[in-house]
Amino acid sequence: MKCAIAMAIRERIEQEGLTQQEAAAFTGVAQADVSAIVNARVWGFSLERLSAILAALGADVRMELHISYSRKKHGSFHIVTAC
Repeated sequence: MKCAIAMAIRERIEQEGLTQQEAAAFTGVAQADVSAIVNARVWGFSLERLSAILAALGADVRMELHISYSRKKHGSFHIVTAC
């Protein structure tokens, strides 16, 4: 999920023609953080922070969690993203 958000951030920065420094100023994060995100080094970032950065770039961000139970011994985990 974090990588999908990072890819969306990178795409948005590219679409707007922003430099990393401009994106940092626009979103209120350090340029080094923007560099880490666009290079998919996201282990130090929460989903909330990445989502806030993407929203600051003008994206509407929605995450959904669906939980259902079955009689199987083990359930499954799926991530669906749309950019």
